[in-house]
Amino acid sequence: MKLSDQGMYQCFASSQVDSVQASAQLLLGDSHPVLLDRFINHTVQPFSAVSLKCVANASPTPQIRWRLDGYPLLPDHRRLIGQYVTTNNDVISHVNISSVQPLDGGWVTCSATNRFGTISHTARLNVYGNGTIAFVAVNQ
Repeated sequence: MKLSDQGMYQCFASSQVDSVQASAQLLLGDSHPVLLDRFINHTVQPFSAVSLKCVANASPTPQIRWRLDGYPLLPDHRRLIGQYVTTNNDVISHVNISSVQPLDGGWVTCSATNRFGTISHTARLNVYGNGTIAFVAVNQ
């Protein structure tokens, strides 16, 4: 086999009685992460809901991490952060915010990392409302 054999394969079979199909993805070797889907800039009203999604693929499977203005984005009572791996080895990660507040606004980054590298995507989440100042504790 050679690297150019990598890809998606489909098989179709049919008879006069029935038909079936199957598909498989052939991945060869290790690879750095690639972003397959990314979120865009959003402008939302306070107390509305927003969902941001990032999809990556690599071998070995990458980890996706989220940041807001450069700081780790952590789950809380309004924020759900989750991810799962599909049968195609795509990692689908999402941030769902159920009641957006002005302090949720800023530059949101998703980063997919494995031992071969990191790829990141950043977009803006704008929240209408009065400006706020967020204080972040920094361990020294």
